[in-house]
Amino acid sequence: MLRLITAYNTLLLSRPTLINFLSGGTLALAGDVVCQRYLEGSGPCGSKSPPAQISWPRALSMTAFGSLYSGGVCVRVFALYPSLTPRIFEATAVRRGAW
Repeated sequence: MLRLITAYNTLLLSRPTLINFLSGGTLALAGDVVCQRYLEGSGPCGSKSPPAQISWPRALSMTAFGSLYSGGVCVRVFALYPSLTPRIFEATAVRRGAW
């Protein structure tokens, strides 16, 4: 497991855009499949109804959205925050030594 995490971190440093796109898409796909399969149409909690069928077009659209939004838009917007926020927000109580 440690080898996998190390390889992921190495790839994240060498190809951040690609890895962020892949990570965003993978998380969106996994979340949507779990939601479709086990949460939607399963009836009240504790019911013995069978798991719902997966809508693959919906899963594909969620994967595309997750890739583009989480892997692209969020990364770019979060990188702009330090230049957009006033310097007063950087001087937190902990950094000023108020604790």
